[in-house]
Amino acid sequence: MTRVGQVWRRGLILAPMGALALFFAAALLRPAPGVPPETAQAFAVFPGAFCVLGLLPMPWGYLGLGMGFIVWVVAAVVPTTVLPFWAGGPVFGSITMIPLLALLSLGRDAGMRRYDRCAAKGRPIREWEWIYVGRSFAKAHPMYRISVPIWLTVLALLAIVLLWTVQWGAWSKGALYVLVLFQAVTVFAILRKWPVAYPLTFAALVPGFPLTAPLMLYWADGVRPNLIYRHRFERLVPLPSEGAA
Repeated sequence: MTRVGQVWRRGLILAPMGALALFFAAALLRPAPGVPPETAQAFAVFPGAFCVLGLLPMPWGYLGLGMGFIVWVVAAVVPTTVLPFWAGGPVFGSITMIPLLALLSLGRDAGMRRYDRCAAKGRPIREWEWIYVGRSFAKAHPMYRISVPIWLTVLALLAIVLLWTVQWGAWSKGALYVLVLFQAVTVFAILRKWPVAYPLTFAALVPGFPLTAPLMLYWADGVRPNLIYRHRFERLVPLPSEGAA
C-alpha cells in the first residue's frame, strides 16, 4: 500500500471522530444553546487528541484508529433505533464495514512490513495458504463433519428468524415470508453441506451483526467450513530455502 493509500484509509476511519471534534471546537468559539462549555471542551479535546494518535506510526496509531472505529459503531447505532430489526441489522453492518475494511487493510500492510523486517534479519515468518483439494478428498477427510460453531451458526439463523417474526408484526407478511425462506434455504444448504451455503451464510448472518461477527470470522478462516463448503485446505508456504532445496 502506498503512503497516499495509508493516509486515505486512516482519514476514512478518523473522519467521524474528527467531525465530532470540529463541531465541539466550533461550539467553544460560538457557544451553542444547551451545550455546556465543559462538555464542548471535553468533546473537542479528547476526540482531537485521538485523531492525532491515529495519524502516528504503528503501534501508536492503533489506539486512535480503534477509537475512530468505535465512533463509527456508535454512529451506526443511531439509524437502528428508528428502523425495524430486519432493516436495522443490515444498515448497521453495512456502515460498520466501511471503517472495518480500511482497518483490516492497514493491519495487513503493517503485517507485511513486519514480515520484511523479520526476513531481513534472517527470521522469516511462516505463512499459510489455501489449497483446493477437491470434493472427494474433502469428503474422505476426518474433519468433514459439522462442528459446534457451524451448529451455532444454524441456531443464530433460527434466532434471527424468530426475532424477525416477533418484531415485524403485521407490517409486511409477504416480505417476511421471503426473508424467512432465504434463511431456511441457507440452513438446509448448511446441513446438506452444499458449497452454495458458504456465500449464503455470510448474507444470512448480516442482520445479526455485530453479534454474529465471531461466526463470520470463523466461516472466513475456519478450517472446517472451508474444507466442507469450499473444498480447500490450508498448508504452510515453503520458505525460500526449502524451495531451493
